[in-house]
Amino acid sequence: MSTVEDRLGVSDLFSRYLWAIDTGDVETLVSCFTEDGTLESPALGRS
Repeated sequence: MSTVEDRLGVSDLFSRYLWAIDTGDVETLVSCFTEDGTLESPALGRS
């Protein structure tokens, strides 16, 4: 069972992640992952 601190930590991380995506802040986005983390995303836009 998670603690309140755990839940707030996850909420804070999720908020930083979404803020970084919305603002295009790559450094903050990268800081949301562990050093060996990866991000897979589909291509965006029209082809």
